[in-house]
Amino acid sequence: MAVRSSLFDPNDGTALQIESFWQGPHKLNRDARSLLVVEHYKSHGVFKTMEFTTAGTTSFVVPNSGGSLMLTDLIVTGDKVNNGSIEVRFTDDTTTDTVIKPVVTDAPVAIAIAFSGRFQGWKDARIDVVITQNVKGSVVLGYIKAPKGLPYNEWDELR
Repeated sequence: MAVRSSLFDPNDGTALQIESFWQGPHKLNRDARSLLVVEHYKSHGVFKTMEFTTAGTTSFVVPNSGGSLMLTDLIVTGDKVNNGSIEVRFTDDTTTDTVIKPVVTDAPVAIAIAFSGRFQGWKDARIDVVITQNVKGSVVLGYIKAPKGLPYNEWDELR
């Protein structure tokens, strides 16, 4: 005997969507169904990419006013350049925290990071990319814009 059940959103009473199983009908149940659970960054995350060839600072991703950025993925590449570096950092012009800063003096860099957990900056902290010594490379950043952020002091206490 099958027990039918449904899940409803407690806020508005809307039934949650159930999908037919992607592999098709099952031997015992011709209409096999699955409840899909997807992490929010997989369904709402976006990405931005940039290439660079000259030294300088670029404001790469900016949160909405009062919000913050949650990082999901990061790819950094850069050619070998004497005294060169590629810095990816959170900053709000008052406080700066470096996410990653590979130095490319001795070798080129190729880094890919899939962040796990809640890798989120503080209120109004954007992502800047700082290039030194005309390194040639690229940065790809996956992120979500969160609508609310914590002030830096509260954020810093949590980490």
